[in-house]
Amino acid sequence: MRKFNWYNLKQRFSLRKYHFGVASILLGTAIIFGSATTAQATELSPTTPTNAVALDGSLQADVTSSDVIPDSTPVLREAVRALVSDTFSPKVGEKVAVKDLANISSEEKVAIEQAIRLANPDLPDKSTILVANDGSATLTYEDSSTDTLSASELVYQEPVEASSKPIRQTGITYKVTYTDAESGKQIFSQNKSEAIETTEDIASKEVTVTADFNQPALAKYKLADDQESSITKELREKSSSKERIFDFKVVENTEITSVRLPEGASFRSVSAPIVTRYDEKDGKAQFTVEGVIDGGDASEHNNNIIRSINYSYDSMTNQTTWLVNIIPSVSGDSQLGYVVASNSRIISVENTNETGKYGKKSDPVDISGLPFGGMPNYTYKKAERIGYTHITGGIPDSSVLKVVTEGEPNTFYIRTSTALVPLTLENNLKSEDPKVVKTRYDETSRVQIPIPKEQIDKLIEDTKKEIEKENDKTPPAPPTLTEQNGSVTVTPPKDEDTKTVEITYTPEGQQPPITSTVTKGDNGQWTTPDQNLTVDPNTGKVTIPADKIKDGTVVTAVAKDKVGNVSPEATVTVPDKPKTPQADLITPKDPEKTPVVDKTNLTEEEKGKVSEAVKKANPDFPASTTVEVGNDGTVTVTYPDKSKDTITSDKTVTQIPMADRITPKDP
Repeated sequence: MRKFNWYNLKQRFSLRKYHFGVASILLGTAIIFGSATTAQATELSPTTPTNAVALDGSLQADVTSSDVIPDSTPVLREAVRALVSDTFSPKVGEKVAVKDLANISSEEKVAIEQAIRLANPDLPDKSTILVANDGSATLTYEDSSTDTLSASELVYQEPVEASSKPIRQTGITYKVTYTDAESGKQIFSQNKSEAIETTEDIASKEVTVTADFNQPALAKYKLADDQESSITKELREKSSSKERIFDFKVVENTEITSVRLPEGASFRSVSAPIVTRYDEKDGKAQFTVEGVIDGGDASEHNNNIIRSINYSYDSMTNQTTWLVNIIPSVSGDSQLGYVVASNSRIISVENTNETGKYGKKSDPVDISGLPFGGMPNYTYKKAERIGYTHITGGIPDSSVLKVVTEGEPNTFYIRTSTALVPLTLENNLKSEDPKVVKTRYDETSRVQIPIPKEQIDKLIEDTKKEIEKENDKTPPAPPTLTEQNGSVTVTPPKDEDTKTVEITYTPEGQQPPITSTVTKGDNGQWTTPDQNLTVDPNTGKVTIPADKIKDGTVVTAVAKDKVGNVSPEATVTVPDKPKTPQADLITPKDPEKTPVVDKTNLTEEEKGKVSEAVKKANPDFPASTTVEVGNDGTVTVTYPDKSKDTITSDKTVTQIPMADRITPKDP
């Protein structure tokens, strides 16, 4: 507050003319201070002023410029008016709770001003109070003097209360990827989702993903040395897709899952085995291991080319089928020969070539008894030669040799040769001379298929669990049915294997009942084709509105699991009596007020905000409830049974103060 210094005030007066009224004041002053000072009248010279009577009858006197009152003479100082801010001290009332100390809302400002006025009933008239955004207040009085009250005296932070929002169910999708640590190439990816129950506007959940190599594309991979087997992240709803990726760095694991080429093998590359599970008729789990070994892809002069070898191992028969694709180097009438060897028993060898316009072959001749040099010391072998006859258009451009072996270790060796006469062919196949080998037939080709035991054991274990589940004849729990004022709610059981819920009811205006099916898809979402039913896609909860179901009828529901087990039947009866309007059963909660520019004429945007505020305050409104906002902010809530509730505008909107809408310009 500004204070006036009354004690150091000095005044000098030079009076030339004064009225009698002024003389009276001086006379009174002399009387008051008479004890210390001689009366002024005795000090005046009788000849100094000249008194005269003015036309208006007042007594006047002339005072010369030399008649100046000295500083030492006590006089009545001129009266100075005191400022209101010097005489009035505003009191601080009850503090107001606010949501944000740095940004006080319009409603909170009004509450702060009211608290100040209640605490100061003697506040001078025409005083104004301006509350700033930080909660401080400035009091301006009629004489333009001011007082300021700090925010710490007027407001405090409103305590954060425990959430009273309803629990909602949602799902967050994420992706699991496996990337080759050396090449950076993505080997495999899989989309997944996580169900979440939350009361927050944005759901979040900590999720842990463990690497799973039970996929054909990952058969030949393992985790990189610095890669943990599990990754944990906090998933947040509405986050970017990049933030929801669990990426495992992997490297090839040739020791466990890839086809091995023993020393001396000539093939350039092999593919990772693909392990596939299947079940026998009695339900026993079986599997196949399949892959391709790539060889050459172009014919070489005087050399046979093995283009590829496809293999397939079957656990049920314990047999491996080898399909060898050969491009023979022949011209005219020629002989094709081959030697096959393995440590697994050779069941059969069958030669097929693409006959027709390309040529034909004679019956094979067994030459297995010949002494073949330079071969691996395998237990079993089979050798044959076949004659090709030249026809118009040339010879076959490929010949497929099908070999079936039984048992492990699934080793395989092949040697081929072509010649014009049988004797030359047989000598080439027997020869240990590398020159002959390289000139007339393929380099030694040997392969071995290891069975990926750990992967297969896991497949079998998983299969057993699936079979046990499929053989489980325990029915699921029945759905839960509730009736309220003519509406029926059907809630599926919480059994994870529940696949469908069948609901039988009689629609309004129809005589025979109908059965509708609500189905849970592979993505976990519930759907139904019945337009009368309202379905929560996340929970499967079904509502049959009162106006969609006939009074006095029975509603039944059963649940079915994935293998067709049926739950006990649940029933509820819709009463055949007048229904109490939903408006009589529901009391809408007042929403948070929406600040508007003109309370008598809301904009469409403001109406939308009011509508959202009402819905947010009343999350339990029945499905199909509508909310309409009038021009003055009055809200009309219409329930499914067409009954209505009204929320008046004084509970939905608040006027934005003029001071918040206008920013004065500097003069």
